[in-house]
Amino acid sequence: MRSRIKKAALLFCGIFTIYIALIYAVALLPHEKLIGNRCLPDNLKHLAHDDYISGLRGVPRSITSACFVEPPVLVLGNEKASAQTLDGKVGPHPLPDPGEWELAFVQEKKHWPIYIPYFAITTKNGWHFRLGCRWDHVDHYFTFVSLAAKKLNPKK
Repeated sequence: MRSRIKKAALLFCGIFTIYIALIYAVALLPHEKLIGNRCLPDNLKHLAHDDYISGLRGVPRSITSACFVEPPVLVLGNEKASAQTLDGKVGPHPLPDPGEWELAFVQEKKHWPIYIPYFAITTKNGWHFRLGCRWDHVDHYFTFVSLAAKKLNPKK
């Protein structure tokens, strides 16, 4: 019985990994200018990431920014905070409060059935980890792919 469960879990992980790889491959196809600095505000167009994990800091924001459908859709998690798009739609805040987490999906292009995952968690003592396609709710663009692990400053 355990061997069946283990095989099923491995099969699920394999299929999920292939799905994620295909989603990222399709998102990077040059079918339209979705990736690039077109969505970045002018003050960020020539800056590098300082929010990435050590070793990846310095990656230009212009090659990781994307114009996807706002807002992301919260699928799982206990995140309570939300953020608004320019046209008033509400989605999950990209930085969960301490003790909260989220699994959200970002639609690549309107009317397309392609969704890119985003996972974020903030521990009760303020450590934040995220991986996936992060929505910048302030400047209204996406970071594709975002990978960060850092200690957040406590809210005042």
